Amino acid sequence: LELLDLRLQKGASPGVSVDELQGFALNSKGRELRKAIERLGRSCQGELEEKLQKLTGHWRRTQRSAAILVATVATRPAPRVFVEDIGSNTAELSWELLEESNEGFFEVALFGYDRSSRLRDGHDGPSLAKLGNFRVEGGHLARRFRLQHLEELRWYRVKLRMLAPQRRWMSEWSNEVSFRTLSCGAARAAGRLVGSNNFLVKSERLLRLCVDDSQLEENATEIERLKVQFVRDLFGTAGSQSSEVATNNLLDARYCQRGWPDFVQHGARYSRPPQQREERLRRMRLAIAAEELYGSEYPLQNAWFQGPFYYEETGMKNMAKYFDNA
Repeated sequence: LELLDLRLQKGASPGVSVDELQGFALNSKGRELRKAIERLGRSCQGELEEKLQKLTGHWRRTQRSAAILVATVATRPAPRVFVEDIGSNTAELSWELLEESNEGFFEVALFGYDRSSRLRDGHDGPSLAKLGNFRVEGGHLARRFRLQHLEELRWYRVKLRMLAPQRRWMSEWSNEVSFRTLSCGAARAAGRLVGSNNFLVKSERLLRLCVDDSQLEENATEIERLKVQFVRDLFGTAGSQSSEVATNNLLDARYCQRGWPDFVQHGARYSRPPQQREERLRRMRLAIAAEELYGSEYPLQNAWFQGPFYYEETGMKNMAKYFDNA
């Protein structure tokens, strides 16, 4: 920092003491800058100052707001984390801060006990394996996070910390909390059913909401709410079906490569077995809902080779632009 003259004003101190940099390390940008300085060090003394001035100007133009140091020592107190609403494959986290901050984000670390292995020191018992770190959406205002894709009847441990943008500072890790997921039967009895939203895209989730009685997603837009409510009013009580049946039909639709008629008729061209009449009506309601939400042309297609109900809005716009330019 002293060689590159990165002071904010002319009256700033000419150097930075080593004690002030304790607890920090160079990040990728800092290592890149260090290599550039080392390459300049091979020049003779007369050219060194001129090249440093050029490097300083180039860095200020291209990387002026880039941080070159990251914190390696925690300087903020640890949050207090709690685990609640445990299901068979999900668990809700909540936390409290001992020191509020107006910037930063939260990082969750998840560990799981491996039931098939033993500890390396020879003692019987499951070993603990790190399953990953997750960044919580919502920034410094977030206070809840849902763990998903967990295994039933398995023990887990979780902890959390807070980080500043570009890791200028970080908090201590919170207390570690152990919890055990429920079985599918126990979760169902407690009203915490296994969710299927992780397996469906947004268009499929909206179609399912049109034919079942589940609640609309919190992040849905007002237009999506109005459309879903319109289709529900159109079907009335005759359009309601269980969420499990609707999910199975939406997943089965991904195998149908010739649009919604192929899906409704179970792939048959002419036969209409009487025992499949109710199933055909349920599938027809999904096709009608798709036409109400996305128009009459798209459900007849298979643009993404994922069935007639797999609608990817951004991809469709990019595809339309591509064909218009062609």
